[in-house]
Amino acid sequence: NRLPFADKSFDFVVSINTFHNLYAYDLHAAIKEMQRVGLGAKYLTVEAYRDEREKANLMYWQLTCRAFMTPAEWEWTFARAGYDGDFGFIFFE
Repeated sequence: NRLPFADKSFDFVVSINTFHNLYAYDLHAAIKEMQRVGLGAKYLTVEAYRDEREKANLMYWQLTCRAFMTPAEWEWTFARAGYDGDFGFIFFE
């Protein structure tokens, strides 16, 4: 869904622990919307895993997580959506 804001409406756009709760078919559009409404700084944080142990821990912890990805997969997803902001990952060691 398109956010009800004009392009470049906000000096700072942040998303913390949200995008990993979306299914793949909604994820791309949501990241593009964050990029579209941001004029300046953008920052997002998602949960990720670096190995099978962290993946298992994430799967046991999550209640609503739909997107399970490694940092490289997230970075590819961000680039594909044209996201040029900063980002961080949360790992379950």
